[in-house]
Amino acid sequence: MKRLCFLITGLLVLPPGTEADTGCTFPRGFAGGEGVLLNTGNTQWNSLDSAFRQNQLANVYGSVSLNCWMGQAITFKSEINGEYLLHRRQPGSLQDGRREGKIFFNQATLSWAARDDLFIDTGKIRRRYGYLYVVSPLDLLRNPHGAFRSVHVNAAGESWPAFYDEGSWGFSASAFTPSGSWDAVVLPRLTRENNTLKTTGRDASLERTNSQARYLLSYSTTGLNDMTTTISLLAGTQKRLAAGGNYVLNDSWSFNLEVGLMKGQSWRHLTPQASKGLYNWDANASSAPFVRRSQGINGEISAGVHYSSSQQIESGLEYTGQSQGYSRSAWQQLSRDVAYATDGFSHTGHWITSIPQVRDAFRYYSHIMAAEIDRTGRLGMLQGKHYLTLFSSRNRSETGVMNWRTALTVNLIDFSSLASIQLSSPVRENLEMYAGANYALGKAAGEFSLFGEKDVHYAGIRYYW
Repeated sequence: MKRLCFLITGLLVLPPGTEADTGCTFPRGFAGGEGVLLNTGNTQWNSLDSAFRQNQLANVYGSVSLNCWMGQAITFKSEINGEYLLHRRQPGSLQDGRREGKIFFNQATLSWAARDDLFIDTGKIRRRYGYLYVVSPLDLLRNPHGAFRSVHVNAAGESWPAFYDEGSWGFSASAFTPSGSWDAVVLPRLTRENNTLKTTGRDASLERTNSQARYLLSYSTTGLNDMTTTISLLAGTQKRLAAGGNYVLNDSWSFNLEVGLMKGQSWRHLTPQASKGLYNWDANASSAPFVRRSQGINGEISAGVHYSSSQQIESGLEYTGQSQGYSRSAWQQLSRDVAYATDGFSHTGHWITSIPQVRDAFRYYSHIMAAEIDRTGRLGMLQGKHYLTLFSSRNRSETGVMNWRTALTVNLIDFSSLASIQLSSPVRENLEMYAGANYALGKAAGEFSLFGEKDVHYAGIRYYW
């Protein structure tokens, strides 16, 4: 780390005689603000306390990136994002603070072009793989995002996680050949993985990015005109193998397929022992109710078809399946546990259920469950087995043109769904206005509607420089 800081400092304060070979572009970025309306329906989470509340808020955000170079061989890229929330009323106990801000140090990469076909990166690097829109089994290095619990920057529509895309400290090497390219990435473990009972959003940045040791070797073919394929192997804390391909039929149509295998599970699941202990009022039931198994083999598959028109309209349909997802019966058990922990334990005929200490114990358990479900979502993981996603967007830069982004993801087991729609327009060359809404649809026990957060409406403005 000290060496990286020394190199970056040297790059920025070189003697005047090297100015012709050294410099930085003017910082680029954007800043904006949103007005947001949060609507919450009837939810069992509010049985013991006000876990989720309807609210109005202002969200102010910004992003700055800087590119520098020294000669033709060395470059430095950085990106810092931040946002600040101001709620009109006090949020619920499972939501965010009334006034709260966050900074995301997403990238600080020093790159060296060792040869025309060999590039080495070090620092806080971001390496993304995959051809799919929603879930890519090839994206083996994704980190959990650190956005707020109930609100995020909506300027990018359903692609909002990109604002929180933090890189990991480490180094990588990329080599190019006539037939393809090789990537080797080393992301060491710099801190212990957080196993305490709190949401990932409250973790420090280093816990989100470098709490696991990850070593990736990937190869992609580039010699085929219409077909690109990739195979990746991940070692370290988790062991995974993934492969995928993208086939371009013509200028309009493309087809994608990705598959993956992993040892154990990639996220923690509710254990039957903890579920049984909850109904037996076992005090140890809340010690480790969610566990990630390290044995066995799990698989995942994603496939999609994409269409692009000459009017810059992109549409697609994708399927996602995973063996580690909750089955119908397992999810029904989890939803029953939620119902019991939030209100089902209470009985007017049993005086013991009205004791404050008893109610606090069940409230604590219900908050653990909420935190773990939220944690899995922050990892970019879906929690069921089968999903279908439809999406469409238009993104044109002409002033006054109306653009849109819309997406619908459906859980094919419980038929709950997430829907989003956004309209935006460049009102000037460097100024954009947008408005949209996100909806969680389905029964109260469904995956996407479990928390009772029914919809979010927003309108904002963003300025670029």
